[in-house]
Amino acid sequence: MLGRIDDGPVFLEFPGERIDNRFGFRELELDPIVAVSDPDNAASHKVLHKIGLRAAGTATHYGRELPFFELGRDEYLARV
Repeated sequence: MLGRIDDGPVFLEFPGERIDNRFGFRELELDPIVAVSDPDNAASHKVLHKIGLRAAGTATHYGRELPFFELGRDEYLARV
């Protein structure tokens, strides 16, 4: 699912699918790529770290305070 929340960042939601950061930054021109995850789902946190997102505190989404992860375009380009 791709959508804008309150004219803020674009949120990508791909349950069970690989997220390709190149597509997000180069094709969709997103900056930053962000994600939230269930606080008790350590496997999701591991996947988010594996695809390059870093923990950036918490954020309120879906009526809950959730772990928040992000990766900025400049940070991504410095890695590739």
